[in-house]
Amino acid sequence: MNDTLKSAMKQKHISGYKLAQMTGISSPDVYQALNGTKPMFNGWKKRIANALEMTVDELFPEDGDADE
Repeated sequence: MNDTLKSAMKQKHISGYKLAQMTGISSPDVYQALNGTKPMFNGWKKRIANALEMTVDELFPEDGDADE
């Protein structure tokens, strides 16, 4: 799905399971969103960006008009 997000997770040594724990998003939802089988909701994007200490625009540049 999102190469920027996957790259950031890899650089920070954060698995999908760990990201789920950090954000409160269920593990299946995280993995489905990462694989593109479930939409990445705006609220999730914000929680993920906060957990990775990045901005939504940095992690999801394809959105362009993402609300912070």
